[in-house]
Amino acid sequence: EELAKKGATVYVACRSPAKQKATIESLSSKLGKEKAKLLKALPVGLDLSSLESVKAFAKAFKETESQLNILILNAGVMIPPFTKTKDGYELQWGVNHLGH
Repeated sequence: EELAKKGATVYVACRSPAKQKATIESLSSKLGKEKAKLLKALPVGLDLSSLESVKAFAKAFKETESQLNILILNAGVMIPPFTKTKDGYELQWGVNHLGH
């Protein structure tokens, strides 16, 4: 929100398209019409537990933008039940380290 207030383009990346839409709508209502134009979404979701998803998101971003100035990663999992990612890594390691 603060970055958009300062004029930065902000891409909202979520695993779920519904959550992505809800997040953009919530931020838009706080920012107002003009600043809300700075909020962007790519046509692919971002599931940090899947390296395929991470690569697809990066590819879509590179096809849309010529540069990335700041990357803020705030998603993660903490002490989940033992499960593995699609790629076979322990979930916490896969999401918090490899996915980022």
